[in-house]
Amino acid sequence: MGKIKMVLALLSILLLAGCCVDDESNSMFMGDCPIRTVNATIQCNGASCGSSLNASSGANVSVWSYKNSGTNSVNLNVSIYLMSNKDVTSSDKEITVVYTNEGNGYVTLPSIPIDTTLKNEVYPYEEGEEIFEFREPDFMRDEPPALIKQAIDPNLSQEPSFKVWSEGAKYNWSVSSDYSPVSRATTLRKQLIVNGRTINIWVEDSEYANGKMSAAKIDYIASNVGSVYANVVSMAGEPWGPHQASNLISSDQPLDIVFFNSGPKIGGYFNTINSYRKTSFSNSNEAVAIFICTRGAGSERPTLGVIAHELTHAIDFYQRFVVKNGGNQFNAFLGEMRAVMMEDVISGKISYNRAASRYKDWLSAPLYQQEFSDWKYSDPSSYAIASSFGSFLLRQYGVDFYKTLFKTYSGLSDYRAKEIDVLDKAIKVYDSGGLAKALRNWGASIAMFPAATAPKGFGYPEYNDNGFKLEAFDGNTYRQYRKLPTSSPATLAPNAHFPFLRKTTNNAYNESFVVPSGVSVSIVVK
Repeated sequence: MGKIKMVLALLSILLLAGCCVDDESNSMFMGDCPIRTVNATIQCNGASCGSSLNASSGANVSVWSYKNSGTNSVNLNVSIYLMSNKDVTSSDKEITVVYTNEGNGYVTLPSIPIDTTLKNEVYPYEEGEEIFEFREPDFMRDEPPALIKQAIDPNLSQEPSFKVWSEGAKYNWSVSSDYSPVSRATTLRKQLIVNGRTINIWVEDSEYANGKMSAAKIDYIASNVGSVYANVVSMAGEPWGPHQASNLISSDQPLDIVFFNSGPKIGGYFNTINSYRKTSFSNSNEAVAIFICTRGAGSERPTLGVIAHELTHAIDFYQRFVVKNGGNQFNAFLGEMRAVMMEDVISGKISYNRAASRYKDWLSAPLYQQEFSDWKYSDPSSYAIASSFGSFLLRQYGVDFYKTLFKTYSGLSDYRAKEIDVLDKAIKVYDSGGLAKALRNWGASIAMFPAATAPKGFGYPEYNDNGFKLEAFDGNTYRQYRKLPTSSPATLAPNAHFPFLRKTTNNAYNESFVVPSGVSVSIVVK
């Protein structure tokens, strides 16, 4: 009997060692897994979509895609007939293929030949007015959730004290210069009231004396910052208000905007420790304050965008952390992504859009092969990636989506998983395909869709919503900045893309690709 059991056990091991599980039928059989052959399906719809079964119309953009949701690689068969019309012949068609990794880990890609003769010429560009932002890594935003929750006790009472300032007042602010805390002498140069909240504009005395922050510049900022504040608050909420924590500053606070020379590494920042009393953090300014470097203040319109960016961080801290008693504050990439999206949303109000130059960075670096959720504070590339995806989402789902993103919560403890979950939930309010579909369509947009005729769900069309105008990023214009890979990468990062071009042969496009598990492939014909 013992020998029979041993033989059966050995047979089981041999069977398992040489068996294969078929993704379609979930059945197990002996031998190596044969690679399945699959076909792409139409991904676009509506009047601007030129896809029809396995044919592409003569004028409109066509999009097909396939997502490998199985555990084994598959062979994707692509066979598309290219129709012509009086304006467009099949030989004029440009075919872009984009691999998108929709999984959580790096995937090994098959070796794909690249036709370098099809690359468009990339033109360098210079950004005339720009604040190069490196935000100080705010350690309170990166503390473990358990430690953060200990900082706020809703059962404790609070002292009803707050500072009252007048123009001409002097104050030594504790600031971060090149990531080191220093004290800077400042003067309150302008004070205004917007929607019941006092806004103080402080300027470092030495920066005023040397003309970097002239009276004319301060007047310009003061005359426009009220509109910026009102618009940001209308979408995200107030930056400070009622709470029950004795170790936080009182509920009634002005907003302090402090201009100082931060050195070359910091463009602007918001630090949550300033919202705590000195009994908790000795270097706290005990104020709701945002800090802006005077290095870029000569370009007033970009400065207004940075104010909106840092104000969004302040709002995130109060609305998601303080109001929620220590939970749900945005961390890392999603907090910064919301802040750069705010710059994009209000761009029409200040006649400057930093998101446009960040989009050029994303295309020309190129940065689309990097993981968008892997945030690095010391790397400006992270801002370009987050801004480009955020701008795509805004133009597909609008300002209401932006508000929904801010109000979406998750109970997950891991910050990165939590933020991915929050983003997915917010997108699903507007598209059941959620984050996975949005990533896939964002990747397909590397094909550079014409803004006016892009199928719904693709490209960067103009969007007018709730009094906010989001300018189009037209593919015909931005194509000149797109840089394509010259070789097939060995691996592809999570939430990243690998695009390449193909040409037509005899009014058709026929090719087969190996698609790893968790990867989608989009084919765009335009």
